[in-house]
Amino acid sequence: MSRRENNDELEPLRATIQLKDQTIVSLQGQLSDLKKAKEQSDTAHRELSEKINVLTGENLELRNEIDRLKVQRPTLKSMNLISSFQKSIEKMQESLKTADSRVGYSIGNLEVSLKTNVSLDEQGEIAYQLPAVGEVTSSEGLSTINFSLRPVPKVEPPPPDTVQVPNLIGLDRDAAIQIVNEANLSVGTVTERSSPTRPGTVIGQTPESYARAPVGTTVDLIVSKVNKTKVPNLIGIELENALKLIENASLTVGDIAEMESVSTPRTVISQSITAGATVSTGSKIDLVIAKPEETKVPNILGKTLEEAQSALEAAKLRTGRVGYEESGQPPNVVIKQSPEPNTAVPSNETVDLTLSRGTRVKAPNLVGKEVREAERTLKNMGLARGSISERPSTKEEGTVIGQDPSPGTEVERGKSIDLVTATKKLEAVDGIGSRIGARLRRIRVNSISELLEAPISSLSKAVGDANARKLLDSARLIIGKENLEGIVDEEALETIIVGGGIYTRESLAEVDVEELHVSLMKALDEGRIKLPEGYKLTANRIEGWVRSARG
Repeated sequence: MSRRENNDELEPLRATIQLKDQTIVSLQGQLSDLKKAKEQSDTAHRELSEKINVLTGENLELRNEIDRLKVQRPTLKSMNLISSFQKSIEKMQESLKTADSRVGYSIGNLEVSLKTNVSLDEQGEIAYQLPAVGEVTSSEGLSTINFSLRPVPKVEPPPPDTVQVPNLIGLDRDAAIQIVNEANLSVGTVTERSSPTRPGTVIGQTPESYARAPVGTTVDLIVSKVNKTKVPNLIGIELENALKLIENASLTVGDIAEMESVSTPRTVISQSITAGATVSTGSKIDLVIAKPEETKVPNILGKTLEEAQSALEAAKLRTGRVGYEESGQPPNVVIKQSPEPNTAVPSNETVDLTLSRGTRVKAPNLVGKEVREAERTLKNMGLARGSISERPSTKEEGTVIGQDPSPGTEVERGKSIDLVTATKKLEAVDGIGSRIGARLRRIRVNSISELLEAPISSLSKAVGDANARKLLDSARLIIGKENLEGIVDEEALETIIVGGGIYTRESLAEVDVEELHVSLMKALDEGRIKLPEGYKLTANRIEGWVRSARG
């Protein structure tokens, strides 16, 4: 046999051997797992056995404890338990007695809370096992029983041959007599008494209701009789108050009708029984109350405000809210009204009007506003912002200090309003250019206020003596016009600022009138200042300015 043939025969055997080797390895692994499982099972079995032993011991101890408690604890039936408390209360009550005292004491309610074992005996009755004195018992093993003991008065049986007197108050006399007879009693004296109660109604009795009386006892009755009352004057009284007056007079409200009247709405304008008349109580009084007169709203569309108000007044109506809307109609002409024309409304009602705003408006006062705020104001009025120019000022940068057209001027809607805003730039001052501005900044003068506060010597050194004085005059004019405008005459404003050196309200308030007048007149004579032709600068004028400055 060749070597190749031997290999062919051995190959299947090798495969079989390999397969069996794998099976052996697998079985060995399973055997190992089984051994581990058995070990774990044995361990668990031992642990459970130990726990069973422990629980068995604890159970035995508990049984022994129960047996001990059954022997030591007293067992009480329900009736014995309550009887024990009854005896305790009686002893407590006895201990409260005091000798030679006008005050006595008694036990009212007794609240009881018990901790006890509750069980059923052989007869099915509830029994209580109370802990012995000194015994320490866990509250978890006991039941809580709460109950309250309170005294109940003993009701003595009524005497023989007596009956309870019925309550007859409020009954008709005949019905009351029938009930008295049915109760084995008899009717005694029946008297009448004036009362606002319906006539014939029982308003009193003797003996009193629910009393015990011997059979056949007489019951005296008091019965109401017709009572008289005076009718109150209700005219002009508001309805709710009139109803109270009717009730207080023991009268009855009858029918209530309404009638148009100029009187206040819901006030009484008529009553069926004349005021002051004497009538029986309970009589009915019919009332008539005022309701507003009605009128028709006139057509006031197209009328002026004054014409509309006259028409409303003639129709016994009043003018209500007045609003405005843009319209092609002339200004102040009614273009809407509420309520609508010919609507029926109560007299004295208000009618709201909407008037035409027209096509022209008055220019608003924008001075003192910030530019954006001024623009919003213009937009709301249908106007536009025009050009913006700057003028030197001590006001905040960008604040409006002038406008064209001036405030109050009538202008067409859509017209532009030019604005002048404040600037603190030195270059905006007349006579200061970029070159002089740079020199002033070198000596730390950066604003108009700082220019006025700078020493004249420093200014003269920086820009020359002549320029320094011109710049100071320009700065004083700017500040003086802002501070003194409206106090000093416009014609003399520049004169008093430049010639008198007065450019603040405070400085004007402190000036000596005579000295200032003399100084200004000298400056005029020398030609250093000028006034418009025909304008006279008198001491009285100056005195008036000073008084205004002083406030």
